Formats: sequence, structure tokens, C-alpha cells
Amino acid sequence: MSDLLTTGLSRLFSTAGSEAFAATLSKISDDKQGKVIIGRVTDICLNSNSNLFKLLGWGGIGSISFQELTEIKPEENQNQNSSTTALPMFPQFKNYPLVDEFVILFPGAGQSNPQTSGIKQYYYIPLNIWNNPHYNGYPNTLNDDPKNQESNYEEMQDGNPSTENNNPERLPINGQSGGQFVEKGDIHPILPFAGDQIIEGRNANSIRLGATANTKGSIKNNWSNGSNEGDPLLIIKNGQPENVEGDSWVPTVEDINLDPSSLYLTSQQKIPIEVATSVVAAGEKDTIPYTSIVDNNPISPKSYNHPQIILNSGRLLFNTIGDSILMSSQKSIILESREDLGIKSMYKNVNILAPEGNISLGERNANQSVILGDNFMQYFMPIMRTMTILVDAMAKEPQLTVSKVPAKTLVAMFNDITANYKKTLSDKIKVS
Repeated sequence: MSDLLTTGLSRLFSTAGSEAFAATLSKISDDKQGKVIIGRVTDICLNSNSNLFKLLGWGGIGSISFQELTEIKPEENQNQNSSTTALPMFPQFKNYPLVDEFVILFPGAGQSNPQTSGIKQYYYIPLNIWNNPHYNGYPNTLNDDPKNQESNYEEMQDGNPSTENNNPERLPINGQSGGQFVEKGDIHPILPFAGDQIIEGRNANSIRLGATANTKGSIKNNWSNGSNEGDPLLIIKNGQPENVEGDSWVPTVEDINLDPSSLYLTSQQKIPIEVATSVVAAGEKDTIPYTSIVDNNPISPKSYNHPQIILNSGRLLFNTIGDSILMSSQKSIILESREDLGIKSMYKNVNILAPEGNISLGERNANQSVILGDNFMQYFMPIMRTMTILVDAMAKEPQLTVSKVPAKTLVAMFNDITANYKKTLSDKIKVS
């Protein structure tokens, strides 16, 4: 058992493990000390604006300049010449630090032959000292005041990673590359449950590879009803509600009705989503949406506890640039909106087919039949022609003087219908 406990990352970050790992790297890099160090980031290369880019080119994207903590002196706080560069340990994962965040640095082989050049290349892994996904910097002010730094450190230890030093002369956290990242004081981390694996961005976006978890803690989730512990669940969410309660270091959980954009992949969970077209009658609970559209009413979205995918956001856009959007269902496909519902084809046909059922317009159980225009005209036009002949003859009958004027009027109307009946048939809408 003791051997198992000293393997993997736990062994790497233990004292003995880090020394062993560093020793292995030292053999590769010809670094006799095999020294694993901690450094503070002073710049990061994200584009061609960085001085690191001028030194390393496109191969330097993600590289940082850093100062080793044990070697930093007050007069070197903004002296970039005292910095050393390092590359990301895992370039396939873009998890880059910001200025003033700490990194763990490992020596290793570089592009130059370490056996002949003696050049030591460092590789880094971000170190999240405040255990916060947003920002983990510990500002190293330009004019050190031990009292200020001690005060800030104590406040941040209490859980507030956004505490700023009173000295305004801080390095820009975006580095020389520039950027729009702004340290905020209201970004809440996501609360994990037993067995979860979570990936969090710096701005309240996250991916949870989780499961049903009926926790006894003070913060509950709202997706564990209707399923058993361990039923898998995947949640992708972007952003957090505007009015999140509590201090920013207090974690929160996803809420499909409040988060700006969400994607849920469920197995057996009931997701309490508020559907836009549900209606609440006086003295009643929410009605089940879509019941006025199809005969076989679907299970209410709040009650459904079988595998499903839920998309929820302020707006959904489905677009293709090469082929079709295909929708297929074992049961019903339902479209419902609070305002207009439009279907349009710019250059081709709109086909609505029901080979074994009816097409209802206006109401689900509409019982008025649509007239087949072409078939109707085959019967109607001979009647019109015959009526035209009859009325014309009546207009010429001298004994029927009272009927001459209306008869002539009817003849004109019949002739007009006969000549223009095709205008009454739609060129666009066809029924069978």
C-alpha cells in the first residue's frame, strides 16, 4: 500500500517525488543540481507584441519570463533583465498563467543540444496559490512595503484573492502581449461533488464531468432528483448569473434557469428547466408545454428522467455551410413559440407530408377540409359556361324584360370568372 501512495502526481509533488523527478530531468538537461524551483511570472508571450516573441518567434507562444522567488530583490521587481524564460510543460493544454501568478519550474532539455551547449531550459506548471480559477496572482509591488504585503497576504488568506495592494505601480497582468483580461471580484468557482472532474476557465465558464450527488453540505445542486448516486452527468456552462449572492471566493453550482448559456447531457436526472412557453393558470402549477400540439403528450421537461440533451441560452442558432440540418425523432418533433413561427425556403420548396395522418391548420383537431382547387374547377367551370349560356338566352327573351339588366350583369360576371379562374389557384401552395 505504501508503494501505491508514492506513485503518480502525489509522489511528484512530495519532497522525495519532486527531487526524483528533478533528478531525472537533470540527466536529460545535464543540470547537476536537478533543481525544481518556484517562480513569479513577469511576462507571457501570447502574440507578436511580446518581447519574448521577438526572441522565440511563434514557437514561443505560451512561454513566460519569470523571477525565481529566492532570488528576487526589491530593486529587481520590474527589472526584466533579471528574468529567465520557461516553456509550458504541456503545450497541448493551453493553461497559461497571468503576470504575478506563480509557477512550478522544472529544468529539462531544450532545443540546443544540452550535452554540448550546457543551456538549461525550464518548463512550467501553473501554481494556483489561492485555489481560485479566476486569478491567482500575488502582486510583487515595485516599492516594497512589508506592512502592505503582510496585510494583503492576510486578507487573501481569508479567502479574497482579489485584494489589491495599495501601491498602484503593479505590472500589467496581461503582460507585454496586451489583452483584455481584467481582474474581477465577483467570479465564483464551481463547487465539486465526490468523483467530479471539472475544468474551469477564468471567467465563470466550466465543464463538469459529474454524476448524481445528493450531498449533505450547505450548498445543494438541483440535478440529482430522479436518479441514483453515480448516474453520469455532463454540464457545460458559460457565464454566471448577474446577481450571484455571497463573496466571490464562496463556490456555487450550475443553475440551468439562471446561467447565461448551458448544455446538459443527462442519464437519469430530472432537470428543473423553466420552458419559455409554459403557462401558469390561476391556482395551478405549471402546465405541461406542447400538450395542445400533438396527440401523444410528451413528458413534462421538469419530470423527464431519461437520457437527454438540453440546450438553454438567450438565443440558439443552428447553421450549416456545406450540407443539411437533419432532425429525426422516434416520437414527436414540436416547434412552439410565444411570438411568430416562420418557415421559409429562399429558392426551393416547403414540403409538409403526412402519408398516414392529417395535416391540421389552426387547431390540432381541425375538421374543415381544404378544397382541392384544380379538381373543384373541373366541376365548377362547366357549370359556369352552362349558366352563361342560359342567362344570356334569358336576357334576349322579350317576355322577360325585367330580367334583362341583371341577366346581362351575370353574364359579364360569368365571363370574367371563366377568363380569370386560374388566378384563384395558388402557384405556391399545393395540397393532395
